[in-house]
Amino acid sequence: MPLRQFIMLTAFAGLAHCGTIPDVGGTSADAARAADFPELVAIDSLIERSETIAPQITPASIATTNDRIAQLRNRARAMRRPVVDQATRARMRAAIARAALR
Repeated sequence: MPLRQFIMLTAFAGLAHCGTIPDVGGTSADAARAADFPELVAIDSLIERSETIAPQITPASIATTNDRIAQLRNRARAMRRPVVDQATRARMRAAIARAALR
């Protein structure tokens, strides 16, 4: 390492240690202690509450989901088909073969 680069590196490293570290205090810990955390409850009470809620899965939602599944399967089937038809593929292969012979 040339002397000039060594001096510059040493000067920058020395100056980096001259700054003062800001005092961040305990604000985040104080805020965490004062936070309104959710109450821990027993699983049995959650199960009892869930049984009183009206079910969200209905015959209409099942039909809608099944229709969506069918549409997605049809799209997937269409995407699996070859992109290039056989006639175009044959023309492309013939052109490549002609170009390779030149």
